[in-house]
Amino acid sequence: MKARLLLVAGLVGGSFMVSPAGGVHAAERVGALNATPSDASFDLSWTKPSDAPGQTGVPSGWEINGYVVRVFNSAFPADGLVKICQHQAGDAQACTVTTDVDGSGSDDLVNGAQYSVSVAARWKDPGADLGNTIDDEDVEGAESALVTVTPRTVPNAPGSPTAAYTDSSEFSDDEVPTITATVSWTTPDNGGATIDQYDALPVDVDGNAIGPDADSSTTSDNETGCTAAGESTLQCDMSGLSLNSIFYFDVSATNDAGASQTARSARLVTPPGPPAITAVTNVAAGVQVTWSAPEGTASITEYTIEALDSTGAVASTTTWTSGTLRSTFTDLTEGEGYTFQVTGQNTSTYDGNALGTGYGVAGSWDQTVTVSSAAGAFVALEKPVRIMNTRDGAMVGSLDVAGDSEPYVLQVAGVAGVPESAVAVAMNVTAVGTLANDYGGFVTVYPCGGSLPDVSNLNFTSGMTIANSVVVPLSADGTVCFYVYGKAHLLADVSGYFS
Repeated sequence: MKARLLLVAGLVGGSFMVSPAGGVHAAERVGALNATPSDASFDLSWTKPSDAPGQTGVPSGWEINGYVVRVFNSAFPADGLVKICQHQAGDAQACTVTTDVDGSGSDDLVNGAQYSVSVAARWKDPGADLGNTIDDEDVEGAESALVTVTPRTVPNAPGSPTAAYTDSSEFSDDEVPTITATVSWTTPDNGGATIDQYDALPVDVDGNAIGPDADSSTTSDNETGCTAAGESTLQCDMSGLSLNSIFYFDVSATNDAGASQTARSARLVTPPGPPAITAVTNVAAGVQVTWSAPEGTASITEYTIEALDSTGAVASTTTWTSGTLRSTFTDLTEGEGYTFQVTGQNTSTYDGNALGTGYGVAGSWDQTVTVSSAAGAFVALEKPVRIMNTRDGAMVGSLDVAGDSEPYVLQVAGVAGVPESAVAVAMNVTAVGTLANDYGGFVTVYPCGGSLPDVSNLNFTSGMTIANSVVVPLSADGTVCFYVYGKAHLLADVSGYFS
């Protein structure tokens, strides 16, 4: 009959094991115990005991039947929580301790808390069942020396990232500004380990990394962001941002477990760079300024065009909001010389420009232009060109007696041989399929953007086809408007223009 061996209680860190029955045998320890932290868990590794059974108080021929892992913490019972780990073939042994250490269904391990751990081998008569169970017929070897471990995981994403312009941004009339933004955030849960650094990476709307030049093709990984060292440093400065560009910032936190997911700031729009003035010319209506948009991905919502007198003071201002990029000054003094500048506005909140929030750098035309009333010459097209025919769509106008119909807007400059610089156009206008009430109907052709003149170019009654030649100035964006009292289909044939 096999002798019953009582469960042996380990003496942590001791060299002998003492059983409840008072028996003594030499210590039998595991070697090289190591604990690697993870998320509310840790991985253990060790080597199996090197002492041979029969010489250390373990009966000769007995075999290891697993290991007893004890986890100590002030919140646990004095003798710790116990997890039984299987024995594996070979000398290298390993076991994972999860948050539910002893399988009782509770969350025992907490990220950021420190635990002490020991491991002891369990020996068993090979004639008995060497399954995965350990019972009071096993002999427990001495517990290993304690190791400490602190479970942890990557931090949460930083909270509420924002991006705002800093006082280090410089904006003057004489040079292109240097734009710097401060990216800020709040402290996230650190995952149980101190956050070593934060990284803020500029990205586009699709999350692609972009450099301060807003170009994804010149950017690789994290080389163009800014970094804040330490858990309590909650901002960093991103300098050298290109003008008229849209930026977002993805912010992450890193501890010794790795990097968090990113949190994205709201977009930051930088103010526009200088528009390029391409022409300033005398026209019949005054002085016309033409320009091209500044570089960048942000949309320009408005341009301010200024005429400067010989002292550099602003003599007149016009505003552009849509259409061809040109504007005409009609209130300058004939015989006086002027220079000009154009400044764009986008949705930027930067207010460093004297014009106000969202305005950028002025593009200048340094050559002095003396205002002349001489009209440009008429240029006839080689042959007339039809640029409007509404017969494929809805009729223009309304039979409403109040006459509140919307005008038909026709782009003329830059179309059918009429250059962008044209200031007036000659064309033949025809009304067909007309409908009129008892008052009759009419068509008025005039520059868009101005008030409807109290004149008519064509007069009709229902069922008429009628044509007339008109010469009409172009609006600042190169358009002509057709107002119809009554209803009609309209045709327009351009024969020439005034430069």
